[in-house]
Amino acid sequence: MIIGSISHINSSSRSRLFIIIEIVLGNWIYNLKRKRQFIENSIITGMLAMSHIISAKFFVRHLNIRIEMPEELRNLSKDRYLVVANHRKRIDPWVILFTLPYKTYRDLLSVRFFTANEYIDIWWLRPFLWINGCFRAYKVDNKISGVKGSLLFSDRGHSLVIFPEGQIVLEQEHVKPKLGIAHLAKSRNFTILPVHISYGKNLKDGIRVKWGKPFKSKEFTEYENLDQLAETIFDRVRRLD
Repeated sequence: MIIGSISHINSSSRSRLFIIIEIVLGNWIYNLKRKRQFIENSIITGMLAMSHIISAKFFVRHLNIRIEMPEELRNLSKDRYLVVANHRKRIDPWVILFTLPYKTYRDLLSVRFFTANEYIDIWWLRPFLWINGCFRAYKVDNKISGVKGSLLFSDRGHSLVIFPEGQIVLEQEHVKPKLGIAHLAKSRNFTILPVHISYGKNLKDGIRVKWGKPFKSKEFTEYENLDQLAETIFDRVRRLD
């Protein structure tokens, strides 16, 4: 960056001092952003890891969660991951991820959750959501948000969790998945982890969390229709019911 900028100094008609200040300031801001990203990632990763260590067994035992999981999920390696799930209750993100063995969970860290903008806009709730890896699901100017923001997180090594229905859906309802999942699948070659969650009528009935086998988003490169692509991917979740 500096070498290229030196040649720019020699070819520019502007004041050399002004250009040098501009370069130094630009490099300082760039390094400051990198440090901020590292600190932010460390805080969120540490919080998510600690939450799993402290809370996972409690959640599974006291919420009477029944877990079904293919062996492939117990032997993951570092990759670009996208968890795709149906949405029943606000606690779904934690219920789902707390069913994973810690080794698998660790391979997913750090995790970022698509979260309804209305929740993040609540000022007193925002710090809790931020430290747990949540970001705005819909685009907001000058914020890391929406599909574009999620791809930025993914490129930095974060796993993503998305609920394509975009809302809490009752057991018997059928909601068309939004196109965000299709845009993600077309933009990067994710390893997609499908998971279905269903709640009993009461605590005694418990919760059932069923994970499907991982698959690659490159399987769907021939799809041009985004609605069809979104339906095809989310159908892998529905079939786990």
